[in-house]
Amino acid sequence: MGRRSSIKSLPEPVRAAIDAEIRADRLTLDQILEQIQDAFGEQYGDDATPSRAALGRYRKSERERMQDVIQAEDTARVWASELGNKPQSQMGKVLQQLLTTLAWKSTQKALDADDVPTDEIAKLARAYRAVEEAGQISDKRERELRAEEREAAAEQAETVARSSGMSATSAAELRRKILMGESA
Repeated sequence: MGRRSSIKSLPEPVRAAIDAEIRADRLTLDQILEQIQDAFGEQYGDDATPSRAALGRYRKSERERMQDVIQAEDTARVWASELGNKPQSQMGKVLQQLLTTLAWKSTQKALDADDVPTDEIAKLARAYRAVEEAGQISDKRERELRAEEREAAAEQAETVARSSGMSATSAAELRRKILMGESA
């Protein structure tokens, strides 16, 4: 296992500024270093400015970690949308489980880091929420489909019962039992 990044040992305001610039992805390494020196050089001296190589390694690792979270969020959005359209399918249930696993792995990666940026936590929370919403949509749709099927079966049974000479009261009782899931 490699050694701890020198960026992690910087003063908190310096590290927060570096993290913000890496997330914004608008400056080069040299520009970030210059900005950090300008902002914190007087207060912290040379301790505020990491080496260019350390900053480069840190930016690369942070981008990889952020990419995992972004991928999990995008996947969650796509799968939640798909599951909302076809919640009763077996594939939908498998995809929902895979999404849960992917979100869990992303969470574990984020927790392995010493300092998890707030925006990454928020993205993971959105991914988990999407999984939960997809599950709720799926469950609701399955209940609706079962109710529709029972209603159709009850109507058909009542029609057949009446046409075969069963009394209206008996046919209605048969319909009620089908709708309630009781045996006839």
